[in-house]
Amino acid sequence: MVINVKLSRRILLKSAAAQALLLPALSAPAWAAQADILQNYLLCAKNAEGEYVAVKITEDGQIKQQFTLADRGHGHAKSPTGGLAIFARRPNNQLYLIDETGKMRLLYAPEDRHFFGHGVFSPDGKLLYTSENDFDNEDYEATGVIGIWDVKHGKKIGEFSSAGIGVHQIMLMADGETLVIANGGILTHPDHPRQKLNLADMQPNLAFVNRKNGQLISKVNLPAELHQLSIRHIDITTRGLAAIAMQYQGGLAEDVPLIATVGQTQPLKFVQAPQNLIKRHKQYVGSICFDKSGKFFAASSPRGNIVSFYTKTGQFLSLYAMNDVCAVAAAPAPYQFILASGMGEIDLYDLGQKTAISLHTQSAKTELYQWDNHMLAL
Repeated sequence: MVINVKLSRRILLKSAAAQALLLPALSAPAWAAQADILQNYLLCAKNAEGEYVAVKITEDGQIKQQFTLADRGHGHAKSPTGGLAIFARRPNNQLYLIDETGKMRLLYAPEDRHFFGHGVFSPDGKLLYTSENDFDNEDYEATGVIGIWDVKHGKKIGEFSSAGIGVHQIMLMADGETLVIANGGILTHPDHPRQKLNLADMQPNLAFVNRKNGQLISKVNLPAELHQLSIRHIDITTRGLAAIAMQYQGGLAEDVPLIATVGQTQPLKFVQAPQNLIKRHKQYVGSICFDKSGKFFAASSPRGNIVSFYTKTGQFLSLYAMNDVCAVAAAPAPYQFILASGMGEIDLYDLGQKTAISLHTQSAKTELYQWDNHMLAL
């Protein structure tokens, strides 16, 4: 089975020439000597038979592997040793570990926990850190936990506080020790799967925590007037800058900023987005991702059917319309992004040209994949 997703050397080299013209202040891309190397992407999806699957594809359209999931998947993580992890969408409890040979193991969260859809491996690949809900904890301030899993033996061996409620995406900084944790601030319980139980007093934050001892290093809170702005998804550069995607839980008529950057030594800074763009997001940003250079990032809004692009300093650059778009990943070349939608579309967006190339369009001749929220560049 093949999806027609072609990203040829000619396209890459042509776009590199455009970048040299349109982005003269940027250095020559380092990928030019390696343009023939294929990059793989992992996406969760729903197929034409209604099954939930995870699909590994190459940029030239070959489906290398496909895995059937017990329920809807959400986020994924790549191990330095070549393995993968796929996490169930809240409030489910499935965790899938895939080794470098493609063999998959299905694990489950303990009975008093469920996953929040994200996780990250330790630098040696021996441990997996997962965002979890300690939903029956009488101290609701302590319901957000980071689970510690032994990958080889497939079992949970510990946990520590996420330093917040409703922990969602977690990433590991380049130092190999500091976890960046998006605490969405929303209290939930599996007995009420889609209900938000504390909107009046939610307090989201971005926490920096030592993965080895669980010690809180620092925490970034939002302004008091934005306490209903749930911090959900993040991406980080090798220099420690985090881009943050948020979802507003306040009044439907309110337009608030949803995208920001922050670092351990850099204050929280909302991007410089036009007011009409803030309104078009419809209070929801789904995924966020830096490009290969770490100088630009993309933020998707499936409700608004748009992806917006920024410099790392938060300057707005361009906008791309795509129906039900959410999944975003860095393309092999700097200044480029791969975008996927719930409508089955996959596009390559070139920030230098501010144009897109359609890599895959649904038709009667192609199997339907409703691509889910996130995409992992492998």
